[in-house]
Amino acid sequence: MYICSECRRIFEEATEVKDFRGYYGETAAYELMYECPCCGSNDYYPTEECAGCGEYFDQDEIALYDGFCEACVRELEGRLEDLVAETFTLKEVRYIKKNNFRYAF
Repeated sequence: MYICSECRRIFEEATEVKDFRGYYGETAAYELMYECPCCGSNDYYPTEECAGCGEYFDQDEIALYDGFCEACVRELEGRLEDLVAETFTLKEVRYIKKNNFRYAF
């Protein structure tokens, strides 16, 4: 998937366009170019859907958070902190942190 920097639309494949460059002898010369199928801009980049909220983000940004956007990661961390606070005592939390427990999911 791609997102256009100009119109902000999401699309699967760019449109291939032959750009006429003149003649090479008697043969017409073309350069293959790719553009947004919605607005014709050539300013677009790979995008990926967030597994949490469904919005589209830069592919590199999503990769940093295993398929989630930064806002969804913050929300998940907050929910996990709430769950830990509701489930464990302060002593238990300190013990878990001290012993580097691995979550058994």
